[in-house]
Amino acid sequence: MFDKYVFKIARGGMFLLALLVVFGAFSVAPTFAQEGTEGVDGTEAMPPTGQKIKWSDFTGAPTIPASTLGLWIWSEDVGGQEILHIRTGSDGAAKTFAGAIETNGSANFYDAAVVNGTGDDTVSTPKYNRVEFSLATTGGGEGIDVNWSGNWLFLDLKINGAYVPSKIFTGAAAKQTSGAPLGVRAGTDGLLTLPITMLDGATPFVKNGPNGYYLYRTGKRYHLRLTTTSAQDAVKYRGRILAEQGKFRIVKEYKGENADYVLLTDYGKTLKYHFFTKGYVDGMDWVINGPNKPDNMIFTLKMDGQVAAPNIALGANPFGTVKALTFRLVE
Repeated sequence: MFDKYVFKIARGGMFLLALLVVFGAFSVAPTFAQEGTEGVDGTEAMPPTGQKIKWSDFTGAPTIPASTLGLWIWSEDVGGQEILHIRTGSDGAAKTFAGAIETNGSANFYDAAVVNGTGDDTVSTPKYNRVEFSLATTGGGEGIDVNWSGNWLFLDLKINGAYVPSKIFTGAAAKQTSGAPLGVRAGTDGLLTLPITMLDGATPFVKNGPNGYYLYRTGKRYHLRLTTTSAQDAVKYRGRILAEQGKFRIVKEYKGENADYVLLTDYGKTLKYHFFTKGYVDGMDWVINGPNKPDNMIFTLKMDGQVAAPNIALGANPFGTVKALTFRLVE
């Protein structure tokens, strides 16, 4: 008798497990993996480092002594935009300073430029979140500047092809490093940060206007509008918006395809979306609930799996105002 009940319980448990598997298959939340790219909500770990630098030890411009061999590196906030600076110093002997710098998958570099360079100095961004440089010098003073918006930096820096930590200096205090490669975590301090008032003013959005994101607000209501130039032009718009203090409440959705969705997660603090747009108007309206809390938000926006910027219009500001994959708007 006991064996019979055990069999019934076991068989019932297997049936319940099967039901859970079947229904679970139909209730899986939408994934945000991108075709051939990192997910917009990816929080991948920084690669292994030989030394981690405090963000406070990485910011601010140093005083670079003359006729001194070394590589000075720091990040500077200019109007909410972080600019990464690298400068060389030389003792008179020919040296080649080279490196590769990476940031997280929902971050990017842009507007990279050689400073005081010669014909054999180079900088490039072979990938949206990677910058590479090579500076050949005998007198020093060459360098690179590059804008970036991200949560961390991974710096693989070499002099004449070798790691020389004692000749690498960071931040305003020019602190000497002791390991390689280097890593520094900036958190939200590393993100392009703009005033939320940039969402004010008449939006340039019109149906069948240029492909891209149109973000604006009226009062305390926020609007996202998407379109394409014609029904023959199709774009996948996908991304997320984070509320730093309050919670989202969706007021209205504009969805032209059954596969389109707007999803609130993290107890209303994260808004994820996917729109497949073909000539019509897609988007959403929302408000942020939270008494006496600022409407600070973090946006990560993509088009067809790629960085949406510069095709982002904020309020009356035209495309090109934003070049960051992820950026903050703050009150």
